[in-house]
Amino acid sequence: MRRRSLVLTAAGIGMGLPTGVVAAGSDLLLGRFAPPGGARGPALRDFQAGIQLALDSANARGGIGGRKLRWVPVDDQQPAQMLAIKAQRLATEPGFVAWLGPIGPVQGPTLAQMPADTRAPAIGGLGIGDRQREQVRGWHFHVRASQAREAEALARHLATVRLTRVAVVTPGDPAGATLASLLGAALAREGIKTLAQAAVTPDPATVHEATRKLMALDPQALVLALPAAQSIQMMEMAAALNRHPGFFSMSMGGEETLAAGALKLASGLAVAQVVPYPWSQTDPQILSYRRLCEPAQVRIGYASLEGFITAQVLIEALRRCGRELGRSQLRAMLTVLQMNWGGMEIDFSRGEIGGSRFVEMVQVGPGGRYIR
Repeated sequence: MRRRSLVLTAAGIGMGLPTGVVAAGSDLLLGRFAPPGGARGPALRDFQAGIQLALDSANARGGIGGRKLRWVPVDDQQPAQMLAIKAQRLATEPGFVAWLGPIGPVQGPTLAQMPADTRAPAIGGLGIGDRQREQVRGWHFHVRASQAREAEALARHLATVRLTRVAVVTPGDPAGATLASLLGAALAREGIKTLAQAAVTPDPATVHEATRKLMALDPQALVLALPAAQSIQMMEMAAALNRHPGFFSMSMGGEETLAAGALKLASGLAVAQVVPYPWSQTDPQILSYRRLCEPAQVRIGYASLEGFITAQVLIEALRRCGRELGRSQLRAMLTVLQMNWGGMEIDFSRGEIGGSRFVEMVQVGPGGRYIR
């Protein structure tokens, strides 16, 4: 997307309109943060591509009441103080109504601490734990199910297939410790006692060491709250040790956006996905998403579909706001929004930290294709 200068102007609010209401005919501005690099970079790019696909489709149909949707970037590769200044500048622009993900653990609190007259609702986000969601409740509307619900779905699945010797692997940081606690509690509620818990860092040596120690305990299953690349490393190491437990992953381990062919190495991995199956042959909304992907050269998969659905939630809320559309009206609408997209129920009126409760177990099959 073409960058634009962010110019503060006193003409940002239409004469005679309530504060924050966008003048008729003005474009609707949506803020976004530049995607960070790192292990989740490819998934974030697909997530953003899905968002842009939905916005372009809405604009092609006339936008919102004839007003175009413009997704304006803020470079977040800078200290938090400068990030807050740039975010505040954008929030005072004429037509600004919301922030649209991906919004991570640094950006979320920054938005929540902005002055009251420049605050706006935020929709979407990746890599935000349940505890961080609680901190931005009321302003940040998370579409995907909470991590606690992912953990519950994994635990129920393991209980259903009667696997009881279960080990848990998480990142070796505070967020990983929280995930370990969530998974341990969910397993315990299903009567499964955690055999062992390991924490790993980005250093591959820690993954190898954890795998070696866990395989010595002969687990039936490993529950992984790791990026896909580390999950694959662990699976390869276990196979090299002639150990073949079941591997079960939270959604962050299901990134099909790895280097070409890498997902083939994950055959057998079961993943808790938080959006519907992107290759459905029967759901009309998912079929429409796929038809849009090909000419736009957007990769079909869970990451882009999640971005597409996230944008659809915002688009629907904007439409329901009617003619008097602004930040406060949008926030009020999101607070009570109920909708269904592709069989995924989204209901913010429950007041939960995730608008959706949707979690579905899928498996990486031969050749790296997801199967249900």
